[in-house]
Amino acid sequence: MTSFGIEIAAGTRDRNQVVVKSPIPETVSCEAGDVLLQVNGKGYPGQITRQRELIFILSGLGAGKTVTANVISAQLSPGVEATETEGRVDLLIEGTLFTSYNYAPEYAKPFLAPIIGPYGDAVNRPVDPSIREHPHQRGIFIAHGDVCGEEIWNEPEGRHGRCVQNTLSVTTGAVAAQVITENTWRDRGSKALMDETRTITIYALPAELRVIDLELLFRANHGEVRLGGTKEAGFLGIRMHPDINVSSDKGGRMENCYGAVGEAECWSKRAHWCDYHGMVHGKRVGIAAFDNAQNLRFPTHWHIRNYGLFAANPWFWNGDYTIPAGGTLKFQYRVIVHAGDTQEAGIVEQYIHYDVPPVVKFV
Repeated sequence: MTSFGIEIAAGTRDRNQVVVKSPIPETVSCEAGDVLLQVNGKGYPGQITRQRELIFILSGLGAGKTVTANVISAQLSPGVEATETEGRVDLLIEGTLFTSYNYAPEYAKPFLAPIIGPYGDAVNRPVDPSIREHPHQRGIFIAHGDVCGEEIWNEPEGRHGRCVQNTLSVTTGAVAAQVITENTWRDRGSKALMDETRTITIYALPAELRVIDLELLFRANHGEVRLGGTKEAGFLGIRMHPDINVSSDKGGRMENCYGAVGEAECWSKRAHWCDYHGMVHGKRVGIAAFDNAQNLRFPTHWHIRNYGLFAANPWFWNGDYTIPAGGTLKFQYRVIVHAGDTQEAGIVEQYIHYDVPPVVKFV
């Protein structure tokens, strides 16, 4: 049975539809599952993950305001539903598909696709085996072109490694769904290079502004891991819908946190975030990607191109990096699928919510 109190401080700005995540101290007794946040006689859904993290969506708390809440166990309807089939997990919000996590062995790397935007159309390029231009760029994917000298970005026949999924667990709750996988990155001969725990969290937010959090924990369990300074790298990679591409001449646009616009100003540049948006069936939609202040070589450089590739790359312009044997390396990213352009979607404000979130105190 979960029962404890929290104090939530908005900080210097208004908080509306803001994802809040807070680790729960070991001194606080709790159980994983849905909870209700009781505030002034009203109840708001929350969730405690298996990692002892409290998550909820904060709305209507003005700048400078503080509110207290009692957190108690509850049985609530799932905010994000998950349907598992062979090789795929479909993730639905309000009964409608938002995205699928694909891990069938026919693919060298797991990925999220399709990614359904606010008006019901995908915002990523279709995953189609007939595509010959950069066919390895599927939806939202995790890849690197030089892991201990092995290619795990491009997929030249017989000459590339794989990210092999070992285990999969899926949890759903009132606020979010989590897909957690244990993976091993292997060379073309199946030799283990490094292990990874991947956590993907998708929140029950409105269609016009949907949030995906990715956490990647790499472990050098098989000896040291050299990550090469290659252009063919993320780890985070995204492939945009063809109509959003700047090269489509249909109004596509990329921009970053400093106001840079277009490939000449955004490609290779360091930035806290980039946003790529354009017109799909007459409506402007886009994807923004946020680097995390705790990531190696923050703020990252961006490998973002007119033809639709959108990737974080802290390697090519900085050189190799080695995880020592037995060591770890962690990356976190937030991806936002949005309606409108950068300004209309409030991406500047969204990044501040991510980087300087409301403060939660356990009382």
